[in-house]
Amino acid sequence: MKDQTTKPMTVRKLRGLLHKFDDGVLMHGGHDENEGKFCALEFESKVRGRYFSDEPITLPDVRPVNDGVWLSDKSRTDALLPVLAALWGWENWTKSKRRRWVREASLEIARKVIPAIQNLDSTATNSLKSLKSLRDIKRLLATVEKELDDSGDSALYDLQEQLKDIFDSAAPAYADSMLGMVVRMSEYGQTKAEQEKILAACCKAMVAAAKQLE
Repeated sequence: MKDQTTKPMTVRKLRGLLHKFDDGVLMHGGHDENEGKFCALEFESKVRGRYFSDEPITLPDVRPVNDGVWLSDKSRTDALLPVLAALWGWENWTKSKRRRWVREASLEIARKVIPAIQNLDSTATNSLKSLKSLRDIKRLLATVEKELDDSGDSALYDLQEQLKDIFDSAAPAYADSMLGMVVRMSEYGQTKAEQEKILAACCKAMVAAAKQLE
């Protein structure tokens, strides 16, 4: 297969290749190469023409999101193909660009997704809606932390701590930390449908963050 490592990628092209290689959907878990089934990273390895693997070699580790709560393989595919396309050049991104993406994606999630989670304290989450720039993030997170202490919402406090770790982190694993936070957030959905909705919204936030860097 032609090398697809450095060429720009589109959702349309990925969808066409997925239909060519299997039934057109990404699936939960790991698979054997001869099964004709793929999780997101196995599919990526196939498209790039390297050895079949679900290891995060040229993309961030999206396996936790792939294996999150999706009501159908179609839902998983519709949410994750745009993420794969948006991050296709990840291997060639500078460390600075990768970190900017993580921060922008975290900002989008903090501002738009967390406040929409129904069973979290509304007083604390409303503070996140006012985020306008990364410059304000630490101050606002500190504000939320105070409100969380008052509200006693352990779930939101957990999310706030993860966000703070991401923004403070200088480690190479900050992308994986952010993706782990996405899955952790989805667990606060009260039904499987709500959990899927949170995951899908986070995927959209990740794509929007990548577009801001273009």
